[in-house]
Parts: sequence; structure tokens; C-alpha cells
Amino acid sequence: MCISMFGGFGLWAVFSTGLMAPGAGPFELFGQAFHASTIVFGILQMCWWGGCGLVIPLSTSMVADVAAINAKKNGTEVRNASYASVFSFSQKASFTITGVLIASMISISGFVSGAGEQTPEAIRNIANLTFLSGPIVLIFAALMLSRYPVTRKMVAQYEQGESDA
Repeated sequence: MCISMFGGFGLWAVFSTGLMAPGAGPFELFGQAFHASTIVFGILQMCWWGGCGLVIPLSTSMVADVAAINAKKNGTEVRNASYASVFSFSQKASFTITGVLIASMISISGFVSGAGEQTPEAIRNIANLTFLSGPIVLIFAALMLSRYPVTRKMVAQYEQGESDA
């Protein structure tokens, strides 16, 4: 998550504050024209998406941890389908909420649908919302994850058959 936050805040710091303009630092490599800004953008995007790529497996492993602990605690795996159903519903609900939030953010940014060109203010607002909204959501997610009660020690104890974790 820290890698993602670094990528998102880095993109904002570099491109929204004017530290580096799109198309800055042109150079040629093997006869092809490149820009340093494209490389910086690509590296920070890799950080953002690389970190985000860890969030989904993390959440699914958390569901598996809870299901395994419940199975050891109660001697049955009856609730496993319930955990999977709640997780699936939560994912779908979050996708829906995210769509509504994105549409709302675009509407308050000053974006004009069908316009040939957007105003500089609308472009700046969209860039700020794009670069900052993800890291801000990740900060809230990290705060919630910090309260996750299952630890490696607890999982190890249940795997060894100790139910007094």
C-alpha cells in the first residue's frame, strides 16, 4: 500500500504542481524520440498499480484466514460459503459505489461532455482528483486494516490446534 501511495502522491507532486510538464526532457534513444516525463510517469504508475495489485490478494487471504479460524474453532466449514458470499457482495457494492463517486468527481471537476477541448481548470481538477483520490482511499484502508484482529501468531496457533488464541 505504501508503494501505491508513493506512486499516487508522486504523480501528483511531479505533474500537478508543475514540477515536470508533459513532454519535458526530450531525448532520442535508438532513433526513437522519448520524454523524461513519460519515463517518470511510467515509473510512478508502476508503483501505483504494483501496490494496488497486492490489495486484492490481501483481501482474499483475509477471508481465507477468517474461514480457517472459524473452521478450527467450531469444527465445521459450514460458514465458508457465507464468507465468500459477503466478500463477493462487498466487492460488487464497492464497484458500484466507486462508479458513482467517479461520476460525481468528474461532474464537479468542470468536465464538459462532448467539448472538443476541456478548460485548463477542468484538466487540472481531473488530474488532482485522479492522482490524489486513490492514495487517500488507501490511507483509510490502511487505518481499517491496522485494526484487523487476525495475526500470523493466531493463524499458526489455530493451525497447530491450539484454540486459546
